[in-house]
Amino acid sequence: MGICWSFGNPLLMLAIYTFVIGGVFKARWPIRGETSVEFGLVIFAGLIIFNVFTECILRVLSLILTNASVVKKLVIPLEILPVVTLAAAFFTV
Repeated sequence: MGICWSFGNPLLMLAIYTFVIGGVFKARWPIRGETSVEFGLVIFAGLIIFNVFTECILRVLSLILTNASVVKKLVIPLEILPVVTLAAAFFTV
């Protein structure tokens, strides 16, 4: 499914979250005259931030697990690995 999945999955998640949170639970921000499109954009911004954070953490964990012997031998703080992973993700695109 390749490229279709990379666009379809976030759009499907956005549609589900907007329907469930905005339609079923009737949750709204305290802004007057907010439409469902504006509510969906706020949820979309949150989903982007959450997905970047999750992807970065998952890549760091797999990096540590697959290269455990290298990580044990090097004297570097492990807190730097998420920053390196995030930078590598942005610069390889």
